[in-house]
Amino acid sequence: MEEALRELAEGRLGEPTRRHAEGEAHKLAGSVGSFGFHHGTDLARGLELALAQPGGPAVSEAAHLPGRVRALRRELE
Repeated sequence: MEEALRELAEGRLGEPTRRHAEGEAHKLAGSVGSFGFHHGTDLARGLELALAQPGGPAVSEAAHLPGRVRALRRELE
């Protein structure tokens, strides 16, 4: 996901990177919930939905993604 965020910030989010990050967010949404991190599931699902948009997330949505990734990391620590 962090690679996707870097590419997004640079205005060059490639489709393979976007799809990979979307898949990773999907896996996280499922797995962290099974360990009791329900807020982490919500954060990962939000990332997944944002990354699911063809061509990447809208500019307004993209601005919030780094904060969501940081929040997810904190939740899991």
